[in-house]
Amino acid sequence: MSGTQPRKLGLMSWITGLMFLGGLAAGPGYWIYCAGFSGKLASEHIVVAQGGGFRPIEIDLDPSMSPVRVEISGTLRKRSGRAKPVGYHVALLDGRTVLLEKSANFELGEKDRDSVASSIVLGTATVLEAAKYAVRVRGGNVDRDTVAISDVRISVWRNAREANMKIVWWGIGVMLAGLLIGIATGDTVPVQRSSD
Repeated sequence: MSGTQPRKLGLMSWITGLMFLGGLAAGPGYWIYCAGFSGKLASEHIVVAQGGGFRPIEIDLDPSMSPVRVEISGTLRKRSGRAKPVGYHVALLDGRTVLLEKSANFELGEKDRDSVASSIVLGTATVLEAAKYAVRVRGGNVDRDTVAISDVRISVWRNAREANMKIVWWGIGVMLAGLLIGIATGDTVPVQRSSD
């Protein structure tokens, strides 16, 4: 007969546990919130093919919306064999000035379902004046024998928060310290006992 009898958690176990969870929230958790969940949706635009490329997208932005976060989303469908990635290059422009520019790849892994919808955060930009801004989309080359992509959209989020990297690194440091102290003191592992 066997069983697991965890020993009582001591003060050090509680401290290291709180350090790990607090660091996780203040570091990676805070960064994930700022990068992908903060702000309000300001506008959403379908990416439309035009003359071998894509139709430019015009959006109205003003400083009260700053910083803005730009995302690209789409639905990838596997047709046969191993699906090749579909890449896009997106730029947010104020006239000729590039405020944000990034590439993004939509991919299907071997274990993914036949159809996957995903959204990729491209980054944030500061808006200094009220004007019409342009979003330029390039790429989107598709190996039509293996994959199809549909419902490609550009989303712009207003008042997105930018993560303070000092807080992020402080959180990661506290999280790792809690983990290492917990391992060193041995208070985080339950005791396995066997009995006949």
